[in-house]
Amino acid sequence: MIKVNASPAPLLEAALFVVCLVLPAAAQTSVDSCGSTLSSSGSYVVKGTLTASSGNCIEVTAPNVILDLSDGTLVGPGDSGTAVLIHKQAKGAFVFGGVLQGWDVGVEVDSARTVVSDTDISRGANTGVFLNGARKAVVADIDVSDIRQVGVHVRSSSFCTVENVDASTNGEFGFWVESSRNIRLLRDDASESGDTAVFLDHARKTVVSGVDASAAGLGVGVGLSSPSVVGAGVHLLSSSFSTIVDVDASRAETFGFWLQASRNNQVLLSDASSARNTGVYIGCSSSGPIDAACKGVKPSVGNVVQEVDASGAPQFWNRH
Repeated sequence: MIKVNASPAPLLEAALFVVCLVLPAAAQTSVDSCGSTLSSSGSYVVKGTLTASSGNCIEVTAPNVILDLSDGTLVGPGDSGTAVLIHKQAKGAFVFGGVLQGWDVGVEVDSARTVVSDTDISRGANTGVFLNGARKAVVADIDVSDIRQVGVHVRSSSFCTVENVDASTNGEFGFWVESSRNIRLLRDDASESGDTAVFLDHARKTVVSGVDASAAGLGVGVGLSSPSVVGAGVHLLSSSFSTIVDVDASRAETFGFWLQASRNNQVLLSDASSARNTGVYIGCSSSGPIDAACKGVKPSVGNVVQEVDASGAPQFWNRH
């Protein structure tokens, strides 16, 4: 029997929390300029365009804040600052709508039980959404495509869900899950990433389901210090107990799936066809273009690969 390692649905849990938060409806306070700090619980709205010449635009420091950006645009200085920063103490924030352009980070979430939805950050940042120490956060129905580096970066976070997010055609990664556990990537699009579509970097108990990770490596990444290989559909580095199911990693520039120094993971019911090098690569090879990245790395063990289509690839898998 195939068992998908998924914890109780945090999306439903967060949605119920938001419903409790917004009912009854409260009067909205207008946010009229960048440099604003929302230090009191309540409902806030942005209408029109707010522009920052430096720094961040909106910071949330109070719990239970609703920020309505649906009729607003936040324009940054070009390559620095954060459009919306949710601080650690600002639990239960709900940010929705809007267009964010010209930022280093579109939305940063450092808090618990925060929801970000229906926001357009396409072509607007180096990183679209950054979950930094977040817990039980939900990112849903947003556009972080054509981002210069990473669509959604999840670091040191737990029990978060990223669902129905367009992170296609990004310069480096569609999704980067780093030093995190119990993260769920569901029905997302990371196709045509410049480097790797989905990078699980020292991650544990991640579920990647229904994700389009095809044609990885077609773009031109600007390069990160992390040991990723250009053109992998899904790359697991020192990651464990994760489940990759119903993922399209076809037409990858190098590997459909690369499990590097990773243990006890499952790759199930997925597509690695027409990869230019190897459909499924487990461990590290003693020759080839990735020697430097594999130097000193222990081989992967305990992984399960079932019903993966690797047709059209020079090799189905290379295990070392």
